[in-house]
Amino acid sequence: MRKRSSIKMKVAKQTLQENSKKLEDHIKQVSLEYTRVADISHKAPAIIEDLDHSFKEKTKLADGDIKILFLCTALQCARQYLLTNDKLRISAAQARLGLYRAGLSIRLQKGKD
Repeated sequence: MRKRSSIKMKVAKQTLQENSKKLEDHIKQVSLEYTRVADISHKAPAIIEDLDHSFKEKTKLADGDIKILFLCTALQCARQYLLTNDKLRISAAQARLGLYRAGLSIRLQKGKD
């Protein structure tokens, strides 16, 4: 009986040590990632400024042209979203029903005249 409990204690201790080591490694990894993200966030304005400068230099576009380019890009994204969003789309059956009703109402109006 004591041997069993002794073996169980050793296995439990070993499992606890393994889990503790895994947790410690994970905490170190999270800490390193936090440090990296914090460093980048402090440098964000300089990074964005550098990207802006590089973009202007390579494209040779003026400030106004870049604004128009990004406005058109945003409009294109919105158009794609609206055209591919199934909730906003009219199904073929609904479209046919709408055309049928529109045609029927026109015929009824013509009949009244």
